[in-house]
Amino acid sequence: MKGAPQEIAPSPGTGWTFHAPVLPESPGTRKWRKFRGWVARTGLENYPSARTVMNSIGETFARLLSWLRGFEFPAGHPWPTRLLFLLGWYETETVAICKKMLRPGMVVLDIGAHNGYFTLLFSRLVGPSGRVFAFEPHEPTCRLLRRNLRRARHDNVTVVPHAVADRPGAAPFFEMSLAGTHSLFDVARFDPHFTLLQQGVTQCITVDEFLAAQGNPAVHFIKMDIEGAEPKALRGMTETIRRSISLALIVEFNLASLRAAGTTPHSFLAQLSGLGFDLHVITGRGDLVPIDDRLLRAAQQCPMNLLCTRKRSDS
Repeated sequence: MKGAPQEIAPSPGTGWTFHAPVLPESPGTRKWRKFRGWVARTGLENYPSARTVMNSIGETFARLLSWLRGFEFPAGHPWPTRLLFLLGWYETETVAICKKMLRPGMVVLDIGAHNGYFTLLFSRLVGPSGRVFAFEPHEPTCRLLRRNLRRARHDNVTVVPHAVADRPGAAPFFEMSLAGTHSLFDVARFDPHFTLLQQGVTQCITVDEFLAAQGNPAVHFIKMDIEGAEPKALRGMTETIRRSISLALIVEFNLASLRAAGTTPHSFLAQLSGLGFDLHVITGRGDLVPIDDRLLRAAQQCPMNLLCTRKRSDS
């Protein structure tokens, strides 16, 4: 959505500047839209032969850049999507927030690590004295994640090939046609963009159980994008949240995925708030906007990322 932001008062003590509820495009999305606009103005897309040439050039460039950077993608990712990642245009506003918040020596959980786009970022930001635990239950994607980390020589990352939930053990696992959207729930029943390829079984763990085996380190930051299983994962990390007093989370807010999990948007937000967090949407400019009804309506059209920070003692 576009529109000029209307200034409102900053939230006391946060250090962040807030704007009225508006979700502008991220810098990466703007760059991609400008490129697509240039192509449209040339009229090249009206000619099948020109489209073929453009796709061939795009595919070649994406493959070359992927090889140069040693960063692989799951099969089926179209070249425009790969370029968003490879050029650093993907979720630039969330990346900027992470760069502001993470420091050397921190412990980070990347729950739903996919091919390691954020895992590699976290690894660089926390440095050799920090630790990153990357959870990825989809076996082919997990193998790819390990390869990307090995090429980048990031030794402070531990890959955990399990789903995160509220209890350990086996659970149904739904593999979707769109890479990176596999889930503990059949999201295809609620989102027409998804197609279920096959249903299998995966092994689940809880964050509390896993970290107990690691010596119960305090966790400073969690990124979680697991297609509707976020409420289950939160129920399995209550002790970690209680123990980690400086913890912050970035969590995907995807209404279709939450519905597939049998969770309403309001109950999910109430769950996060009840765990002691203030909630803000990360806008395309990187502003932090308190959630209201307008943003909930906007979330019907597009998933959003929420920044969850500890409630102030005076709130």
